[in-house]
Amino acid sequence: MKAFGLKLILNGFLLFLTLLPGKWVLALGRFVGRVLYARLHSRRQVALDNLKLVFGESLSPADRERLARENFAELGAMLMESLQVGKQPWRMPRIVKLKGERHLRAALAKKRGVIIFSGHMSNFVLLGATLSGVCDLKFLFRDPSDPVLSQFYRRLVGRLGITPVSDHPRSVSGYKLYKHVKSGKVAAMLVDQVETGGVYVDFMGHPAGSSIGAANLALRAGAPLVPVHCRRLPDQTLLVEIEPELRITRKGDLPKLIEAAVAATNNKLGTWVRAHPEQWLWAHRRWRKWRK
Repeated sequence: MKAFGLKLILNGFLLFLTLLPGKWVLALGRFVGRVLYARLHSRRQVALDNLKLVFGESLSPADRERLARENFAELGAMLMESLQVGKQPWRMPRIVKLKGERHLRAALAKKRGVIIFSGHMSNFVLLGATLSGVCDLKFLFRDPSDPVLSQFYRRLVGRLGITPVSDHPRSVSGYKLYKHVKSGKVAAMLVDQVETGGVYVDFMGHPAGSSIGAANLALRAGAPLVPVHCRRLPDQTLLVEIEPELRITRKGDLPKLIEAAVAATNNKLGTWVRAHPEQWLWAHRRWRKWRK
């Protein structure tokens, strides 16, 4: 009964979003994000602590609060925007622009498959939808523990043309992605969250537990490693930018090669975050310690 009620609420809210103009949906999302900033005290503090760690005294406490508030507002906008477009995919061409597709084509031309890595920058859901429209893509994602939310999320990304692969169990997801890439296709994953069993490398000036998934898969499959990120433009549209293949060392001791490749992906992520800090997920405990 509880699951039925949650489904009813989610479907009713989706219907409500379809009745609104896109700019109203973004405004609603930003309002929701600011409310969450005010109410989620622990997550707000994580964001503020992370901003202080990275930017130190170059940002005043007031500037850190302003940036954290803007960040929560952007996350709210991203969520509402994704829900609306998931229900009305015809809105995609109006919202998202793609740049650098030639770099993906060049990587695919090597006939070894492609690993795309990105981070939680702006609307990473619509990033996946955009890439799915130009290549045969499987996207690794973290499956919500709640079965109703998991089903809802899968339906959402399915409407957007994304083929999701759950990260659990990892041995299964890793095998699926490896086979997909070895067949000459594309796997994508977000690499900016803490992962037990990963490695510690520098991220924006401080050691951070980092996922090895993209680096490990690229090295084992011999596939090009391609950086892609999404950012919101001043006119409130989104730009998904594909960059040239990230060159990594491929000969030597595999654990050391993986660590060097992870460091390179973190360095790339850091350039995106510093350029548009309000659009990255600061409320995540990116620099916490974990046990391998």
